[in-house]
Amino acid sequence: GEPQRCGMQDAAVLAQAHACNASGDVDRARVLFEQVFLVTAKPAHLLSAANMRLKLGDLDGAACLYEGLLREETRLSKKEAAVARRKLVESGMLWDMKLG
Repeated sequence: GEPQRCGMQDAAVLAQAHACNASGDVDRARVLFEQVFLVTAKPAHLLSAANMRLKLGDLDGAACLYEGLLREETRLSKKEAAVARRKLVESGMLWDMKLG
């Protein structure tokens, strides 16, 4: 297939997403990670978006993204798959705490 590439503009948006996350603007970071994923289709960017949803308390949204990533686990690195599995469990545990 065609190699995935992250152009200068995508790299700038990705850097901005990381900066927003670091500064606490998690929702803006989520939006930016999702935008970059739509262009690059790199699972790491969707994983970051899912992590932002988890931070924001969007447990269902995060879980759906983690499950979607794990359905296509062959596209993930071992580290990405492990993070997605761990975070999926974490989202379920947070959901249980929310209900309890």
